[in-house]
Amino acid sequence: MRPENWRNEFRPGPGGGVLCGISIRIGDEWITKWDGAENTDIEPVKGGLSSAMRRAAVQWGIGRYLYRLPNQWVRIDERGRLLETPRLPETPETAPENRPTPTRRTRPVPPRAATSRAG
Repeated sequence: MRPENWRNEFRPGPGGGVLCGISIRIGDEWITKWDGAENTDIEPVKGGLSSAMRRAAVQWGIGRYLYRLPNQWVRIDERGRLLETPRLPETPETAPENRPTPTRRTRPVPPRAATSRAG
């Protein structure tokens, strides 16, 4: 799906949670599916946003396998940064041949200014 044919938005949810709507454009019409989540104990706002978006994606059939993955713990440093990479178990959805190929985004390099040296 091309980026201009989908969008997401967030709204405050009941009880301090958050709602996420993922919309897909079909022809000239936008179809939206919503789901929500509470803020989490760890990184409350980000956790709530991520959970709501993941749940809304499942409404479209995207990422359903994420709910079947086992919980895992990884080491973090004192600032909460990962010290090791979590591992995905081998499932049909996570098999290397089914993973999306990462795209590399590059920025145009501005031309260098001409310099001259008097000597």
